[in-house]
Order: sequence, then C-alpha cells, then structure tokens
Amino acid sequence: MDMITGPILTIVGPVFGVIGLGYAATRAGLFRDAWIDGLSAYVFRFAIPLLLFSSMARLDLAEVFEPDLLIAYYTGAFLTFIVVGLIARRLFRRPLDHAVTIGMGGTFSNAVLVGLPMTIVAFGEAGAAKIILLIAFHGPLLLTVTAILMAFARGREAGGAQAKIGAILMETARDMVRNPVLIGVFTGLAWNLTGWPLTGVPATIIEKFAATAGTCALFAGGASLTRYAIARSVPVAAMMSAGKLILLPAIVAALCLVVFRVPMESARVAILMAAMPAGVNTFLVANYYKAAEGAASSAMVLSTLLSVVTVSVVLILLGAG
Repeated sequence: MDMITGPILTIVGPVFGVIGLGYAATRAGLFRDAWIDGLSAYVFRFAIPLLLFSSMARLDLAEVFEPDLLIAYYTGAFLTFIVVGLIARRLFRRPLDHAVTIGMGGTFSNAVLVGLPMTIVAFGEAGAAKIILLIAFHGPLLLTVTAILMAFARGREAGGAQAKIGAILMETARDMVRNPVLIGVFTGLAWNLTGWPLTGVPATIIEKFAATAGTCALFAGGASLTRYAIARSVPVAAMMSAGKLILLPAIVAALCLVVFRVPMESARVAILMAAMPAGVNTFLVANYYKAAEGAASSAMVLSTLLSVVTVSVVLILLGAG
C-alpha cells in the first residue's frame, strides 16, 4: 500500500497543501480577505491566461486535437447535468431555475485553479496539453447551455421564454469574449496557426508569469473558500458533490474507455478533470441568477474538502505516480 499511496501523496499533497495554506492563512488573518480579489485578479487576468497562451502557442495541434475525447467528456458532462438537475427538481422539489443552477454546479469542474496544476503534476506537459483542449470548450459549452436553460426556466415562469433567450445569449457571448482565460486560449491558438516561433525576451516574460500561475491559483482558491458557508443547503450540496466527484468521473470513464475507446493517456486526463471539485462558476452563476446560492456555495466548499479523498482514489485507479 505504501508503494501506491507514496507517489499519490506526492501529487495530491502539494496541490491540496497550497489550497489548505491559503484557507488557513486567511482564517488566521495572515492573508486578508481584501487581498483575495487582487490575487485572484492577477491569476485570472495575467498568470493563467499567459500560461494557456504559451501552451497553446507551442502545441502540436494535429497531435492534441481529439474529437472523441471532447465528445466523450462533454456527453458525460451533459448527462450528469441532466441527472443532478432532475434529482434537484423531483427529489428536493426545487424550482426549475434552481434545478438548472444545481445541475450546472454538479457538472462544472474547477479545471483552471485545481485541474490544470494537478494534471501537470500528475501527467506532465503531455497531460497539460489535453486538459487545455478540454478547458477551451469547458466554459463556452456549459455556460451557454446554462444560459439557454435558465432562459426557458425563467421564461416559463413569466410566460415569455423566447423574449429572454436572445438577451441572455448576447450577454453570455459578451462575457465569453471578455473572459481572460478564453482570450489566452484562443490568442495562443491564433499564434500557433501563424507558425511563428515563440522565443526571445517575450517568451521569457510570458514564462515568468506562467511559472507563478499554479501556486497563486491554488492559494487564491483556498483563500476564497473562507467566503462561503458549508452549512447552507447541506443535503442538496451533498447531492451536487456526489454528482461532481463520483457520477461525472464514472460516466466520463465509461464513455472514454468503453464507448469511444479514447487512448488511455488522454482518457485519464479527462477522468481526472471530471473528478475535480466544483468550480467558482458554480457560485457565480447561482449568485447572478439568484437561484440556489446556498447550495452552490456549500457545494464548492464540500466538494473541495471531499475531493482530497476522491481525487486520491481516482489517481490510484488511473495509475498515476
């Protein structure tokens, strides 16, 4: 057992250790709550976008692009979305708009703050290339579907779904265009397509920013958990966490390994991303629509705490380390 848990601890320990330090330092007053927004802004606006730009600019696109991988992952994501949303609607008797945000919360992975650093530690640069491919579609697909479903849910209540869809989709599209993470991915892709090398002083500057992304992202993620309460809507949050940490990776594993026969080196990255805790967009979407905010904030904290164990199990099953 030590031969298995030792290598896994070297992967999981540093990642969740930095998250824990961010949380503990903020709770102890060593890192002020007012500083969280500044550090998070640096991570999301500079460090991670430049990391993604650098990675995309240097990718061998012909080697990395895998339609089967994308289809397998996002089929699993939408199936989980439906299951978690239906449970919220039928079992917990939540309103339709709440069921939409709960379904999204049981599906949306913390792919950038936790998934990307974890994948690099577990599977190296080859794994990073695969998760960046998944990240490129993650927000656009899941947030757009959420916006459409929310338009129908709110429109059904108000009797005018069609009038709302256009405005919500336009606002979603504007958010996507301004999203620094997506800007990093797609400008890196554009650079890649030019065939120009990324070298010299600009490359060195970008690499210095990129080198800070993982640690700063994890620390900021841990610090931000102090802002959310775990005591709000615990039963629904537990169901969302089970969907996120167990159901989604199980479905993605079945689709990758059995249905689509995705190569193992790609499949294990998709499964690990599926096993990540709920991302901050879980709460942001719930807060924006004023639907199931308590469940969303609780699910973020609870799934992050539980993922210390569940991610370790997933890594063992995947043969990491």
